[in-house]
Amino acid sequence: MMWMYADNNQYLRANGTQLTYSWAGAIYGGDFAYNAAGTPTWVFLHNMNWGGAAYTDFGSVQWGKTFSTLPAAYYWNRPYNDQKSGRLGLGNLSFNGNTTGYSYSGTTMKRYENIKMQVSGNARDTLNMVAYFDKADESRSIVFWRFHEGTSISQKKEQTGQTAYSDLSRIVANTYQYNSVTQETDVGLDTPAGREEITSSKADSSYFDMAYDSVLDVVYIAYYDEAAGGLKITYLNSPASGYYGNWTNSWQDAVEVDPDAAGQYVTMITDASGRIHLAYYDSTGSYLKYALLTPTRTSGAVSGLTVTKKILVDTLFTNGMYNSITLKQFGTNDVRPVICSYSISYGGTKYSLRTSWPLTIVENIEAGANTDSEYTGKWETVVVCAANPPSQDNTFIETAGTGYTGNLTVGYNSTHLEQSVLLPE
Repeated sequence: MMWMYADNNQYLRANGTQLTYSWAGAIYGGDFAYNAAGTPTWVFLHNMNWGGAAYTDFGSVQWGKTFSTLPAAYYWNRPYNDQKSGRLGLGNLSFNGNTTGYSYSGTTMKRYENIKMQVSGNARDTLNMVAYFDKADESRSIVFWRFHEGTSISQKKEQTGQTAYSDLSRIVANTYQYNSVTQETDVGLDTPAGREEITSSKADSSYFDMAYDSVLDVVYIAYYDEAAGGLKITYLNSPASGYYGNWTNSWQDAVEVDPDAAGQYVTMITDASGRIHLAYYDSTGSYLKYALLTPTRTSGAVSGLTVTKKILVDTLFTNGMYNSITLKQFGTNDVRPVICSYSISYGGTKYSLRTSWPLTIVENIEAGANTDSEYTGKWETVVVCAANPPSQDNTFIETAGTGYTGNLTVGYNSTHLEQSVLLPE
């Protein structure tokens, strides 16, 4: 399992390799993804505020490429000759004095939450898709960015010292003018044009997930609607079609998945058939729930989504928090969802994490529990063997082999970063 994590909130690391650093307390985690060439790109939150008279800029969501050591996060805009690496800022903690005309002028620390990333393409042209929740009152929304990066982009701004390009309306390096007060280029990363706001009017929350289906070429964002109190999902066909200012497609109207007080801690994954598997928390009874969505296609593009299944998985005490989901092959043409979930009722013990999967093929999935906190025997639920009590934090689950094969591996935060492998019987 590959880990990207913040060490002491000062260093950003990928399995021990230092990616970048800042002052203590400024670095927060994010997400990463690999393109078809196997090259990783990654994003993280640089939660830094230079509030003195000499500095007027703030930290941001920042983007980097390859798991190698880059300069300090607060140097990324500076045009030093030795900084020839791809790097980008995707949203300042303040829009004050922003060159693209955003009006927000206050400063909100830890402004961006739940940063997600997906990619599509190869070394010549990689589409980067980044989403996060912007909690600032004046601009609150789930925000989405998409930009091409690679060696053969037609709409391009050259990076210093590289033959790779980005199509955002800014140069990736050497972007700031000389500051006569500090006698150097301004510290901080500006918010470029191209910000897409997926939600509005508090019909959103930090509980959301993003998935990209490379077969159908569609990106999904599922989210908890804090205003209405339910789970919704929206989608964008052919996200790579076009470039900034000339994107071919736009986000579709949200589809309601579960109208109840459900949708927090949502996580999702798509399968080879294009179906969407979701796991989420229902606060009505503190349940873990599962939903299956099937897309409808018109002329090759997704034109609608149908909720095929919506069931209870685990209702014993309080379940369904800090969820993660993967797929596992149980037999020929038999790929099923596997969910890792946190039970706060067992918080502080080694038994708070559990994995659940259905005992039948997807088409025959039935509820694993009922509202009387009774198991039905239709799902298997196993406690994750933890060396130390797992924290109330994100969980990660994947299979160790290629595709959906191999042993299930669960990652979680505890006294240390820990992994647990579920071995076959």
